[in-house]
Amino acid sequence: MKAVSNTTPLRYLIAIEQEHLLGKLFEKVFVPAAVHEELTDARIREIVRRRVASSPTWFEVRALTKRACPRFQSRCIGENGKPFY
Repeated sequence: MKAVSNTTPLRYLIAIEQEHLLGKLFEKVFVPAAVHEELTDARIREIVRRRVASSPTWFEVRALTKRACPRFQSRCIGENGKPFY
């Protein structure tokens, strides 16, 4: 299964050294480029910045270019034109 994450779950799972759980639950966790920028900002705790910089194989940063929202499902399109998730 794949997932898309915002800043909060990543930041706090890393802070308590449990981010590896995401890799056990999901084959891939897509992280929008803006979220990656937030997590590597100088104001964020150093442990978080270091772990994000050494991103594991399940962690993938993607740029988001547009978003289409069909009636019951949201679909994000990455910069390469492929679905974000």
